[in-house]
Amino acid sequence: MPEDSPALSLVMALVATFLSAVWAHREGQRLIILEEGYHTARLDKVASVLRSLAKRGRGIGLAFITVVHHLSDIRPDSDAMPLIREAGVVHVYRQSREDDAEQVVRQFRLPATLNGQLASLAQGVHVLRIGHEPARMVQHLRTPLEIEITDTDQAMSARAR
Repeated sequence: MPEDSPALSLVMALVATFLSAVWAHREGQRLIILEEGYHTARLDKVASVLRSLAKRGRGIGLAFITVVHHLSDIRPDSDAMPLIREAGVVHVYRQSREDDAEQVVRQFRLPATLNGQLASLAQGVHVLRIGHEPARMVQHLRTPLEIEITDTDQAMSARAR
């Protein structure tokens, strides 16, 4: 589906709900990753469906990961904000826009001292907050294979030509 399709967030919710229904009848741990999580805010109630799924999913061993690059992409009154706020584990990488940094600090109850630091985090360094534990700086190390798999620079520079 095209990224700008209004139906994309609905499809994301349907797939997540279908998978959790199937997985509820099988043993084991599961993982749902919503890449570009801001799509969940495009249709009313889609984020509410996903939030409910995330809450119920713990009982079937489901981990629910939502990836959002800029909190400012989601309206503060959106149904997606409670889904994001309730995250038990938060990884915050560099936030080069001041408004994003301020919103991240506020939404995830991080120390205000991080506000200025978020704009200058080195590549791979991020703030990690797990539950109610204090936030801490973490260096994310990748293997050569992970670097190759996750390298988006080549695709971006090829498009620019």
